Amino acid sequence: AQAQVQAQAQALTLAADEAALALAQMQAANEAALEAMRAEVAAGREEAARLEQLLIVADHRSAAAESAAAAASAAVTEAEGRAAAGAAQLAAEAEAARYLQLERAAHAAANVANVATEAAEHGQQE
Repeated sequence: AQAQVQAQAQALTLAADEAALALAQMQAANEAALEAMRAEVAAGREEAARLEQLLIVADHRSAAAESAAAAASAAVTEAEGRAAAGAAQLAAEAEAARYLQLERAAHAAANVANVATEAAEHGQQE
């Protein structure tokens, strides 16, 4: 009977040792899995920080592009204004030149009329 109790005690001890070993292995596996999850979370945080930096850079570039577009638009508006002023100046100069030509033509016609009148008067006197 004592041998049977000893055999049962040894079997229980062996089972307890095996259970302790299995528990230790399970704890080690859980620790490894937990460490892997922590690493994954850290990597996710790093990726989020990197993406946030990229977003900030993109926002800055977008703002710079909007500023450049506004400056270009202002330059175009200014150039259009200069072109309109230049066109108005050219039109005024062309009108003045045309008026001067008409004035010269009128003087020339008056001179011709005077000469013709003098010739006619001279012809009547003779």
